[in-house]
Amino acid sequence: MNLKDFTEKYIAQVISLLNSVKEKEVASFFEEIKNTTTSGGRIYFIGNGGSASTCSHFANDLSRCEFEGAPVRAISLCENNSLITAIANDFGYENIFKLQLKRELSQKDLVVAVSVSGNSENLIKAIEYTNNRNINSFALLGSNGGKLQELVTSSIHINSGAEEFGPVEDIHLVLNHLISNYIRRNFT
Repeated sequence: MNLKDFTEKYIAQVISLLNSVKEKEVASFFEEIKNTTTSGGRIYFIGNGGSASTCSHFANDLSRCEFEGAPVRAISLCENNSLITAIANDFGYENIFKLQLKRELSQKDLVVAVSVSGNSENLIKAIEYTNNRNINSFALLGSNGGKLQELVTSSIHINSGAEEFGPVEDIHLVLNHLISNYIRRNFT
């Protein structure tokens, strides 16, 4: 396939996935962020690979937002390389987020998992830990939603069928900009 055809196909796929986003799911995520912030809680983002960078981007953008004076306290647990590698080395990669949450999580907080497959063991363990503490969780998902879709309180699911990482990750970043810009323009 030449570049022109590939470009057209890729853009068409991203547009199709964007059109599949359900406003009701976006509104649910917005409300979770708002309720967590106004109750004094923090929002923890967790993800792997490209989704880890989306977590960092989301935490960065939300940290510049507030709800009528209450700052959004968003934190990406993908940032501390020393801590992540220490936990992975000593307790296994599957525990890198769970053990960070164990040190930080409170009842007012929200945990947001970002994953295309929804099947990463470290995310599943973190959300199971969150659920055992009766703390809300949310996920930005792709593919068929994976195991995470069944575990989280709520989600935005980009049903991409096969694991199409690039287009789904593109949509996750659009959701970041949509929500953070909406908050900045209407509440900050």
